[in-house]
Amino acid sequence: MGHPDDPRLRLRFYIGGIVLDQVWIDTTSPTAQQQIDSTQRRHAALADKADARGELWMAEVFDPAAPADNAYLRFGTDPDGMIEPREVHTLDLPPGWPGL
Repeated sequence: MGHPDDPRLRLRFYIGGIVLDQVWIDTTSPTAQQQIDSTQRRHAALADKADARGELWMAEVFDPAAPADNAYLRFGTDPDGMIEPREVHTLDLPPGWPGL
């Protein structure tokens, strides 16, 4: 069972199974979205660098308010830290595609 009164999210970034960056964000803060955006940009830059070096990486979002079986979202190139990892394919959509 999650902690429904905990409004925070924890964002972690791993390279080679080691936590390289971690931040807790209070989602009730007026700056929460800016904090999330900044963290996502930082993690994307770290992922690009890891890819360039041939290193495996993983990003993780933990929501303590969610039920335990849905509290973690993990993605990246390192399946060792993931539960039941599944390959995801991206699509190259043309500019102006609805939603872009």
